[in-house]
Amino acid sequence: MSTEQKTPAPASPKKSLPLPAVIAVLVVAVVAVLYVFVWPMISGGGGDEMAGIPPATAPVPATPEANSPATPPTAATPGTPPSPTGAVAPSPGTVPPSTTAPAAPGAKPAPQPGSAITLSPKAGEIVVEGTIKKLSPSDGGFVMQVTGITLPGQGPITLSPPREKTVVPNSPAAITQGGQPAKLGALKTGARVSAVGPNKGKGTTLRARQIQL
Repeated sequence: MSTEQKTPAPASPKKSLPLPAVIAVLVVAVVAVLYVFVWPMISGGGGDEMAGIPPATAPVPATPEANSPATPPTAATPGTPPSPTGAVAPSPGTVPPSTTAPAAPGAKPAPQPGSAITLSPKAGEIVVEGTIKKLSPSDGGFVMQVTGITLPGQGPITLSPPREKTVVPNSPAAITQGGQPAKLGALKTGARVSAVGPNKGKGTTLRARQIQL
């Protein structure tokens, strides 16, 4: 019996990866390592430094003044009428600032109608003060209710009860109002008046050289 000697089959050569493939694998591995380990460290460290810097804000375009709504006037206090210009009127009880120019040094203020007795009686004269009760168109005089008198060298004397006295101006120029000459038409019933003239006694007509309203 013949024996056949089996020749062993030749070993197949080992397959190796081509060089370009190896390089590609290495590149992918390096990128993966950088992405997994290095990138979190870089992004995390930089975030703390930038945390305190506010993000940039886009500039807001300016609004034209012509299109901006008008500002409404400030609301006034209830019960206070608004002024014509739209400004708020002062609250009740508030004294508005004076717009009158100050008087020159040494200037005397002009007397006001109905002021206190400023007439000075001469010797033999009397000053009467009170209100006009009724007018006498025939002689340009009036009947007054006298509430006080002043005699030469004496202070004002109050009459209680008041007395009636007929007063007639001795000339049209005798009547003054507020320190200025006045006409007979300035005499009104109920007006405050003072007059000075000769003292002829109680119940007589006073011929006044000056009548002051």
